[in-house]
Amino acid sequence: MAYLKNLEKVSVLKQQIQQKKCVVPKSPGVYRWWFNEGDARLLMKPFGNAICWDKINMRGIEGNQYYALYVGISMDLLGRIKWHATQKHSASTVKSGYLSTLRQSVSSLLGIDQSMSEKCVTAILERCYWEWEAIQNPEVWEKKELQQPDYYYPINLQNNQSFPKQLQKGLSRLRKCHKK
Repeated sequence: MAYLKNLEKVSVLKQQIQQKKCVVPKSPGVYRWWFNEGDARLLMKPFGNAICWDKINMRGIEGNQYYALYVGISMDLLGRIKWHATQKHSASTVKSGYLSTLRQSVSSLLGIDQSMSEKCVTAILERCYWEWEAIQNPEVWEKKELQQPDYYYPINLQNNQSFPKQLQKGLSRLRKCHKK
């Protein structure tokens, strides 16, 4: 796995967004979410022993272990981090399916209905690091990344070729169960 060019704590990016001084460009690109070890293990708990921790990318950041649980693409990186980092879990957002897939998955893995989970999900995401890089044709990068045989991203559902299908189905069921 190659690292992307930029890495910043989500709580810092959120402050930059609020101050309208965010360093993330309004460009197409790719990104990863790095979860601290405690949050990663909490989120993977519903999968039990089926999760192979050796197949999840781990990285030391500021003396702590972080796991890359989610990867994505966007035609507007600034818009994407705003959406993921600041989105509200209103009943209409959940019902319409507009809640970000990352927030849907984190909420469901916590076992909390999506319309009730905003505070918990936001707290976890603010402890994450967001890694990104502006590139043209991010779809090509994402397709390759989700087909890597050596590692997987357990929160991604769409086009995730490396994560075991039975675990993807389990996450999909959890998301349907907690879409309230």
